[in-house]
Amino acid sequence: TLHPGPRHELNLWTRTAGPAQGIFFGDRFLEIGLWRLGDVDGKHFVISQVGGQTAQTYRSDNRLFPGPNGHWTGVLDRYAEYHCGSIHAAFGTCTGLATGDRFIQLGDWRLADIDGDHFSISCKTGQTSQVFHRSGTVLPGPRSDFGAWKRETRGLEYPGVALGDRFLQIGQWRLWAEGTQLSLSHQTGATVKVYQSDGSSAGSLPAATAALARLATGTGIGFGDRFLQVGHFRLGDVDGTHFAISHDGGLSEVHHSDGTVLPPGSTMTTLGRRLEECELL
Repeated sequence: TLHPGPRHELNLWTRTAGPAQGIFFGDRFLEIGLWRLGDVDGKHFVISQVGGQTAQTYRSDNRLFPGPNGHWTGVLDRYAEYHCGSIHAAFGTCTGLATGDRFIQLGDWRLADIDGDHFSISCKTGQTSQVFHRSGTVLPGPRSDFGAWKRETRGLEYPGVALGDRFLQIGQWRLWAEGTQLSLSHQTGATVKVYQSDGSSAGSLPAATAALARLATGTGIGFGDRFLQVGHFRLGDVDGTHFAISHDGGLSEVHHSDGTVLPPGSTMTTLGRRLEECELL
């Protein structure tokens, strides 16, 4: 049966982004838990439950046939390709990573160019933990503005996200690594933040001229389970609640989903996770 909205319950937004569980696929269908969504015969698309009932049927002439009924359940007779491994492995995608209009998503966190002037780190809870202005001003959290969660994921072919020689470019901003430093710079050449490998404060902000001239080769960039690696620095979703910027030299700046940044000394990190050969969505 169908339960019409609007309604606030029966949604999945409390689940964290990460390794897919309970998702499989087969001949023209996707299996999510005990449900299958699939193309029956080229003319009918169904949402069916493994118990044998179809909740909704869509026909190619734009007609809808609501359930419950036992019709068009042919997708339930097809075998799921369990031997192919996870859906991430089969399609070569990165676990918990996605991109879109001037943002990259790492698990439940997004790094985004908001309007060309502001760059933010925000969580799907709606809280923004840090905002950088191209003038060098830092706007601390917690705050509920300057987030990018209303933007759709689009993939790397969408303008606004690019990879290069030890850098990630998001809109007019570039996150780049050089030796023991990870810097956030604006395309005007101004550097607004520097992360030191040992966690100490940078004596001075480096000029971004050389970094902005680097080519989009994609070297020195890596990905894994909900993390991005730039040079020897890692930025990633630790557990849905915490986002860490880490280096094995001692740095670990941790952002909390409530919009705060934890005091120095936290050991939370994604450094123990392996790098993966994958593509961003």
